[in-house]
Parts: sequence; C-alpha cells; structure tokens
Amino acid sequence: MKKFLAAALFACSLFLAAPQAHAYSELDLLEGNWYDDNGNLFAIVRDGRLNTFRMDMITMAGSPGNFAAAVQVQEPNGFRNVPVEYSNAAANDKEKNNPFFRPTVHLNGVNVHKEWFQVPDSAYDYLDGHWYDADNNLVAFFRSGTFNTYPMTFLSFYGVGNHFDSIFKINDHGTEKYFALSLHPTTAGMRISIRMLGVDDWSYASLHQ
Repeated sequence: MKKFLAAALFACSLFLAAPQAHAYSELDLLEGNWYDDNGNLFAIVRDGRLNTFRMDMITMAGSPGNFAAAVQVQEPNGFRNVPVEYSNAAANDKEKNNPFFRPTVHLNGVNVHKEWFQVPDSAYDYLDGHWYDADNNLVAFFRSGTFNTYPMTFLSFYGVGNHFDSIFKINDHGTEKYFALSLHPTTAGMRISIRMLGVDDWSYASLHQ
C-alpha cells in the first residue's frame, strides 16, 4: 500500500506542475541494489541517497514507470550528474534494468553524461545583459548569476564560457521552474536559445543583445 500511494503521489505531481525536484521517498521504484551487465554491484539507493550521497532528481520525460531523468549527486568534492532511465518492462530483473548504468542519455536535446560539471565564471560574463527576440522584445535578463532577477542553479553544463548547453532552475516565489539554455557565438555576435521545460509555448531561439 505504501508503494502504491507513493507512486500515485508522484504521478499526480507530473500533471500538476512543470518538472520539479522530488524526494526519492516519492519514488520507491528506484529503491534497492542495482548491478551492471557483469553482475557487479553498481548503485545502492536508500532513503533519498545514491551510494550514501544525497541526491536530487528531475524527471524530464516519461511517466513514473517509464522515464528518463537526471540525478544530481552531492559528493564531497562537488556535484555529479548521473543519467537515469527506468522501464517497468524489466522491473523484476534489476540486472537487466539498471537505471543508473547508461553511458549517455538525451534529455530534451541536452546530453547528460556521468561526469563532473563546473560552470566557468566566463559563462556568467557572456550571459550578463538583456536579451531580445527578432522583434526586439525583451525576453531574458541575466546578471551575476540571476535570470530575470531570480538566482540560477545550474543542473548540467557542457561546453565552455562562450559556447555551451545547459539546464538550470530558478525558484519563482516557491515554484521551481526549469530551463534549457544554449549560448553560442555567431558572425553577428552572441546568441542564446532558451526554453522552459514542461511548457510548450515558452521557447525562444537566437536571442540577441
């Protein structure tokens, strides 16, 4: 009954809001020991921890029984992003359905790898300022690690200061919102593309300063 209620709560949360961070107590499907293809123990999930380290999960696509997500693990030397894919198709055969053993996974167009990530200071410098669409309407304002005045927390970052793909979140008066953000140079200057995850009609390409 406990597992049924937990799964139901999680399913409801997917429909009530954009992708948000969830405690693992709401997702019992990942509890337990997970093994690689050779039968070696690879991951242990217990009470919101992955291999003893605190973790946060963002569900990017799918349903509670069949999803792709990114787990951010807080280890002693920093944060690590780990891809997660789960399918009920092999739920009873964990050696063949290890959600933590994938070399790479695509989340809304952004590659998530098992690797450390660090946001270069120069990335914030390149982002700083006002960004406009093709009709010169102001869409985004970045300053000193904030997006439209809200502090940003990067959840993934791939690239260098002036050319990268990323996912970040903000807390908008108690509501967590998630964005995919890309920045790249062009012959006409820097351009960014940004879209809100889980919101189909909030997407902008090639914003300029």
